[in-house]
Amino acid sequence: MEYNNENKNNCEGEYNNENNNEGEYNNENMNGNNNEGEYNNENMNGNNNEGEYNNENNQDDTSSWGTLEAQESQYFNSYAHLGIHEEMLKDYTRTISYKRAITCNPDDFKDKIVLDVGCGTGVLAIFCAKSGAKHVYAVDASDVVEHAIKIIAKNNLSHKITVMKGMLEDLVIPEKVDIIVSEWMGYFLIYEAMLKTVFFARDNYLKPDGLLYPCEAQLYLAAYSDPDFFDSKVEFWRDVYGVDMSPLMPIAQSQSFNGAAVDSIRPDNVASNAVVIKTINCETAVGEDLDNTTCNFEMICLRTGPIHGFVGWFDVTFKSRAAREALARGEKINSNDYKLVVLSTDPIVGYTHWHQTIFTIENPIYVEQGKIIQGTIYIQPQPQAPRHLAITIHFTVDNENYYRYYDF
Repeated sequence: MEYNNENKNNCEGEYNNENNNEGEYNNENMNGNNNEGEYNNENMNGNNNEGEYNNENNQDDTSSWGTLEAQESQYFNSYAHLGIHEEMLKDYTRTISYKRAITCNPDDFKDKIVLDVGCGTGVLAIFCAKSGAKHVYAVDASDVVEHAIKIIAKNNLSHKITVMKGMLEDLVIPEKVDIIVSEWMGYFLIYEAMLKTVFFARDNYLKPDGLLYPCEAQLYLAAYSDPDFFDSKVEFWRDVYGVDMSPLMPIAQSQSFNGAAVDSIRPDNVASNAVVIKTINCETAVGEDLDNTTCNFEMICLRTGPIHGFVGWFDVTFKSRAAREALARGEKINSNDYKLVVLSTDPIVGYTHWHQTIFTIENPIYVEQGKIIQGTIYIQPQPQAPRHLAITIHFTVDNENYYRYYDF
């Protein structure tokens, strides 16, 4: 069976990839309830063939992360380096999605006040100004704002864009805004925890009928299989230029398949249907919604072979006011005019700088096509490093129970 986004199921309603920015979008399948609940460590203890899970043993101590103040300093300093902005700007899927959402919907921006949260080099603020915004407040806590000021001046937009340096929570935006634009997504969607700052901006500065770009997000999980990678990391040691190094194979397997990694995978590495494990409505969600995520899932294996873990990715959606009105009337939207834009990091889309997030398991599990994997994923911030994540996946295959914990 081939991997196809039409096979995506989720615990929050069905998702059909026909509803993306390459075709028609129908909002009917995007709403629903989920299985999110409180994180309960009592449900996480148990024996399995990969060891006993105990949350106390898996949390790093304060010294390994450093103080929160030092973490925040390091975080914002990392965004002062030009290389990270080069990588983001060269991400065509990312940057063109934002540009289309903004510049193809001038009615949303004409004569409006805009707040750009985490402005970086200022490119999104410039898109907004060129799309007719009356004024844009561009906020960033990193020293990159010094470059943004020069870029904005070079593009003759200093009279339309005010750059403000500092954490938004510590600043005062001088007026209410009509639109909040932000590229807040991290690896696995919620790594970096920047969305809470967007919520702060929304609650304190967005007008009652204001818009958020993007306005919603979905996080997906699927089974992962990569025999080629397994062979390159493990089977490689069986014969190295005629030398039998097979005693190193168990060590290589343990080191290469024992954690979370960010990397780009091929579509054929997706070994099951994808399930939605979290939906975020940016207009109504609150910070606590990001602190504890629990979702039960059921996946159907697409082919016979080894499972090497799980893989996650996300979509975010931009809905113009025109798109919202059309959806309210029950109309489908042909997104070729970009009234609705979906930015996806699905492996079928191709490269993005977010890649995908891989959660490996040390020992491959061999499954037959059609085999069902049932489980629960738990996501919460690291207690000592809240921009990082503590993720546990409990799953069952052929009545065998597995628990895996990941520092991410």
